[in-house]
Amino acid sequence: MKNRFNRMKVENKVNLIMIILSICMLSIVILITSVRSIMINDTMLNDYFNEIAKEKAYLTKYKIDLVDTTIAQIGRSISLLDNIQDKDEYTSNSVVYNDLMISAGEAELEKMILEHTWSAIEALPLIKSIGVYFEPYILSSKRSGYAFKADREDLFGEEVTIFNTYDDYAQQAFYSEVFRNSSKHLTTLNPDNVDEYVISISRPIIIGEKIIGVIVAEILWTEFDDIGKPDSKYEGLALNVMTSDFTVLYDPVEDKIGVDASKSVQEYSAIEVKNNMQKREAFACRTYGFTGIGNILQLQERFFAPMKLLDQTWWIHIGVKALEIYNDILQTMLTSLITAIVSIIVLSTTIRILNKKLFQPLSGLKSIAQSIEMGQLSTKVEPTYDDDIGQLTNNFNNMGTTIHGIIKEIELLLAEMSKGNFLIEDKIKANYEGDFRRIKESIINIAIHLKQTLKSISESSTEVSIGAEEIAVSATHVSMASQDQNNSVLEFIEITEEMATMVEEINSQIMHSANLGNMAISTTAEGKEMMNEMLKSMNNISVSSKNIFSVLDILQSISKKTNLLALNAAIEASRAGESGKSFAVVANEIRELANTSSDTVKEIEDVIQKNLNLSEGGQEIADKTAEYFDKVANKIEESTIISNNLLDMSNSQKDSIKTLVNNIKQLAENVVENAASSEESMAISNSLAKQATNLESLMKEFKF
Repeated sequence: MKNRFNRMKVENKVNLIMIILSICMLSIVILITSVRSIMINDTMLNDYFNEIAKEKAYLTKYKIDLVDTTIAQIGRSISLLDNIQDKDEYTSNSVVYNDLMISAGEAELEKMILEHTWSAIEALPLIKSIGVYFEPYILSSKRSGYAFKADREDLFGEEVTIFNTYDDYAQQAFYSEVFRNSSKHLTTLNPDNVDEYVISISRPIIIGEKIIGVIVAEILWTEFDDIGKPDSKYEGLALNVMTSDFTVLYDPVEDKIGVDASKSVQEYSAIEVKNNMQKREAFACRTYGFTGIGNILQLQERFFAPMKLLDQTWWIHIGVKALEIYNDILQTMLTSLITAIVSIIVLSTTIRILNKKLFQPLSGLKSIAQSIEMGQLSTKVEPTYDDDIGQLTNNFNNMGTTIHGIIKEIELLLAEMSKGNFLIEDKIKANYEGDFRRIKESIINIAIHLKQTLKSISESSTEVSIGAEEIAVSATHVSMASQDQNNSVLEFIEITEEMATMVEEINSQIMHSANLGNMAISTTAEGKEMMNEMLKSMNNISVSSKNIFSVLDILQSISKKTNLLALNAAIEASRAGESGKSFAVVANEIRELANTSSDTVKEIEDVIQKNLNLSEGGQEIADKTAEYFDKVANKIEESTIISNNLLDMSNSQKDSIKTLVNNIKQLAENVVENAASSEESMAISNSLAKQATNLESLMKEFKF
């Protein structure tokens, strides 16, 4: 991408950069404007709907407070009476209960209550009915229950609905809650007989510090329809009244009254709303809820305003889809985006047209540069404008003219130098400014150096010619000396090779002598081993003879004991008389045999003793022979070592002579090469002398 940008034309680069900068600047402006617009519109819309919620809350509270004030005045007028029950005679018929006779004072009180009640209903259209309920025997000592309700539908006939017993109303929330809390009470979502949604406001009737009854006003929710929608352009806008537990008290759509509004939003959104309600202040939040056909999950902006009514807190709730509330912002952003795109297109086109016109002179500069690159320095372009590019074009034209003049002069100078004329200082006439001055100086220096070089070459050629002749003479002498040296070396090589042959023969004889010595050593070692075996055998014979002596001693001892036993046997036989004669004969035979054995043993001992003496003498001779063999072996080994040393020395001498022969042969080759080189040097010297003569003739053609 970078390489592609680098290869683009300057015009296209400027166009691209300016377009990108324009897009960035417009994007930043649009982004800042859009964010600013969103923030301002969001603040304005939040303020707008918050004010509407507060306004509707105030209007709703005002209506309920108006009704509460009205019934409070009726209750206050009753409370101001010192004595409700009149002790006079019952001479008047009750207007409420036709069959009831009451006193004149009670009748007057009853009339006053009814007049105030009907007047309030007539004055305030939002009041559906007003009921007055007393404790037993308060208004009349004859009735335990005294209560009536005046309804708007009976306004023209001024007929009231009566309650005959106390139990008919005592347990109703609008009555019991007042006594339980000793304060006014607000009851919601009590449909009457015609299924109309109403709310009731109950206030205690107090005389002194005692509650004697309750006055109740019912309000129709239909009277709050004037709350309506705050702005008809938001079709998805919802406005209703709800309690803190999300029970819808009023909604233009009756089906939504009484439902739990928390079920229409996600759980975490309901928790967020409840947490904000605990602060009892107006607030706004954003929730995800299921609205529309199919219960589609949508983002909604919700606005809440509290109303403190009697003992309860109600909330005005306004809900509107985020898409609707921010539709104007989105349209504004879309319009800005379209405007920006159109602006970018127009701006890009304008930039391209202007840049193309402004950068058109660059094409002339490009053609000049290309001509200079191709070597056409005389090309000129007329400037379109007298601006920086125009001046740059003139500079290029002047540069081409200057370079063209300098090149023409350099061409002339080089032509003179090519002809051998280096005297060019008076021929330089062009104006060399700046770095061109260096070209002029370089050309002059080249001419000066060439003149000096040619002069040196001329002098050197003369010296080379003389030196070449001297080298040729010397080479001739060297060649002759090399030939003599070569002959001497060849004679020395023959003598050295004869010495090598004689050393080889001596080496063979020494090697044969060394082999004989090694064989003698081996034979002597074998004889020594055989002598050792013989000594071992003689030692064994001596040991065996000594063992035989031991056995003969035992046999001699046995013979003596046998002789003694035979003697004892003969004695015992003589004692036995005739019966022992045969035994005496045997004993004599045994004694003779024992004597004979003893003599034989002595003879064997003599023979063995002689053998033992001979064995000891033979052993001494064998020991001396073994010592002699050791001495002979040592001498032979010393002779063998000397032969081996002579063999090593002979081999070393043989190698040295061989190396000497090789070196002399190499020397002979070098002598031959030197002779050849001398002949070549002589030929080169002759050729060099000829070339030096030619060079001297050529140098005469140059002027320096």
